[in-house]
Amino acid sequence: MEYKTIPLGERVLIAKDEDQDQSKGGIILPEKCKIPVSTGRVIEISKRVDNDPLQPIHELDKVLLNFDVH
Repeated sequence: MEYKTIPLGERVLIAKDEDQDQSKGGIILPEKCKIPVSTGRVIEISKRVDNDPLQPIHELDKVLLNFDVH
């Protein structure tokens, strides 16, 4: 049986992109030197956000994540 996650309220579900294991120049990095990423893809959008014209976000949009929690 397959379950689908549905965000509630004004929320979206984002899947974080994988850390990079290769530099832009093509050098393969060791495990301890992987480049952390702060981007992700929108997987699901709540109905409230989807119906709001002031929040132009769609599924599979690439977003920048902010991990600074106050």
